[in-house]
Amino acid sequence: MLTSNIKLTFIILAFSTLACKEDEIATTPVSTPSVIQFNQSQMTVNENESEVTVTLSLNKAATLAGRVSIAMSSDQLLKFETEPVMTDGKLELPVGMGATAISFLVKPLNDELMDGNKTLTLTLAQVTSGFQVGTQNLLRLSVWDDERPVDASFLFNSGTVRENSVDGSTVMVALSGRVPASGTLVIGLASGNMIYGTHFTTEPALINGKLVLSVALGVDHVSFKIKPTNDSQFNGDRTIQFVMEAAEGGVQKGPGLIHDLKITDDELAARGKSYEIVGGNWKAKRAYEYAENGLLSKITWEQYTPSYKGGVYSYEYIQNKVHKMVENANRETYYLWEGNRIVKSEQYTNGLLTQYTLYGYDQAGNIGETAIHYSQPDGSLKLGLVLVYMYNTNGNLYKKMAYVPVEGSEEYSLTATYTYDDYLDADNPFPIEILPNVNSQPKLPASYRVEEGGKDILYNFTYEFDADGRPVKRVAASTFGYETATYTYF
Repeated sequence: MLTSNIKLTFIILAFSTLACKEDEIATTPVSTPSVIQFNQSQMTVNENESEVTVTLSLNKAATLAGRVSIAMSSDQLLKFETEPVMTDGKLELPVGMGATAISFLVKPLNDELMDGNKTLTLTLAQVTSGFQVGTQNLLRLSVWDDERPVDASFLFNSGTVRENSVDGSTVMVALSGRVPASGTLVIGLASGNMIYGTHFTTEPALINGKLVLSVALGVDHVSFKIKPTNDSQFNGDRTIQFVMEAAEGGVQKGPGLIHDLKITDDELAARGKSYEIVGGNWKAKRAYEYAENGLLSKITWEQYTPSYKGGVYSYEYIQNKVHKMVENANRETYYLWEGNRIVKSEQYTNGLLTQYTLYGYDQAGNIGETAIHYSQPDGSLKLGLVLVYMYNTNGNLYKKMAYVPVEGSEEYSLTATYTYDDYLDADNPFPIEILPNVNSQPKLPASYRVEEGGKDILYNFTYEFDADGRPVKRVAASTFGYETATYTYF
């Protein structure tokens, strides 16, 4: 009986003890995890900003210390740095007990490259015990590229190159800064009477009639070359115009879109282009043009005494021999040849012969005499003036004498004498004009004496020369004043 009581007492005590433990568990509070998430789902920054702070918030203070793992992905992940440093696209962040927020830094790489806008995707991937990932578990950080295309402009709006230049001309395109991305420039050209491949070539070669220039990353200029073809033709000065038509990539069209390149003809380099003489209240001008074979094609002339007169002499040739000079619609002069010499010229006005000139030559082949016949009121032509020319042994004109027939006799009266006493050892680009195919003054005269109308005037010439030894200015000084001549060249 005693034993049964002991067992019953043990069972009652056991149930009492068990009941007490269940009551204790039921009344102990259960701890819920802290919910952690990004403060926002989108962020935008400029590439040149040094850093941006990314914050994660907890809905309640952390009851435990733990860690948060954030995955980072981007097609340009190397353009981002973080603090703390991410490893293999993952960032581990500690969470201290009692924390209500944590943060870290994202630093965009300001690389000075125009590589477009970039996006970094941050995903709240994993948390330790005591934490729970919230619904805003993804953040997209957009970084705007601060680089923009640089302006491309021709460095100069014009340039010049000689036709016989071996190296040609380099045309420079300046960029407003270093190119942040590779690009392309498309340049068109207009060359008038010049044919690509015949009169000039380019480096690089044209593609469908255009220059296509590749612009490499980081450069601050590009260039191309024009190489003229050195021919034997008298082409005169010709111009190629380059126009920047398109730009893409790291370059855009700037303000300087046109470059004019003049190609000067080396055959014409030693020939005079024009001259102007000014003295007192009078002035005279002449400008010369040449055909491709080097023959004189046109003279444009003006004179002010002080009233204006002017016109154009246009020359025509047959088998490279001057055949005709057209003065205007009403007047033209024909040249008659014997062998290689002009022996006569005939001037026609409105279809009628109004003047002719006979030419005689000395033993050296120089023009020694011209006999000019003028039309008379009765329609006949009569000798009115004889010019006699004398030369130095080197072919330079020494003296010109003007005679007029004495009425009723076979005698001639000397009316004027023009003398060139001295010459310089320098080529004369503008010799005295007797015939268009004859040079009677190969060298520059140093003086000029005029004896006419009872006056005797001596002009002394002084010259200024350019770097090529060509005269650019001449001053004729005399007791009656000064005359100044200026010269230009092709």
